[in-house]
Amino acid sequence: MTKMARLGQFVKARMLHLVLLALVLVGGALFFRSCSRQNADVLFGRGSEALYKGDYNRAITDFSKTIDLKPNYALAYYNRSSAYSCKGDYDKAIADLNHILSLDPEMASAYRDRGADYESKGDLDKAFADYNRAIQLDPLNTLTYYYRGLAYYNQKHYDEAIADFNQALHPNSKSAPLSTDSAVHGPTKRDDENVVLYNHGYAEISLFNVHPNYYRGLAYLLISA
Repeated sequence: MTKMARLGQFVKARMLHLVLLALVLVGGALFFRSCSRQNADVLFGRGSEALYKGDYNRAITDFSKTIDLKPNYALAYYNRSSAYSCKGDYDKAIADLNHILSLDPEMASAYRDRGADYESKGDLDKAFADYNRAIQLDPLNTLTYYYRGLAYYNQKHYDEAIADFNQALHPNSKSAPLSTDSAVHGPTKRDDENVVLYNHGYAEISLFNVHPNYYRGLAYLLISA
């Protein structure tokens, strides 16, 4: 065998080795990605359970690990923002919601919850701007009207509050007040401050504490006083 022939065989063997190595690396990367995705889902589930139970530090840890594995996992940011908010760490909650809105600028619930965080910080202009934007994007969601109605009520704007509570109780609205979002995402911003019992995927509300009928009645009384 000539020197050139041996060189040709060496080159072919080397190329075959590189092709096999590439296949192994690609396969390994796909396997790692699959494992990472599964691990992220497990961590997300565990974090959601911790959030539901009120273990906010554990929830934040698990959601943060989920985000490390899946950096654009919007729902992990959303739930972590809820955990931060329930702890009173509104700046971090807002930062997570800002990131979500950079991924999905039309996510109405992110505007609503960011509005609640701004309201908790006392930044009412930003709070109402976010509530208004959430209603513009999702005009049938009762929970946003309820949040904004409470904000109006707390500012003693009772006519506006009554109008929003009426909307929250409207039979054509698509969700019961404080129900579907809480069931899917765990405790929301105001849920942590009130009595909420979970039953068959829906939230049963303490009427005295949180139901819009209660606040609407108070608003009518205060207007007539």
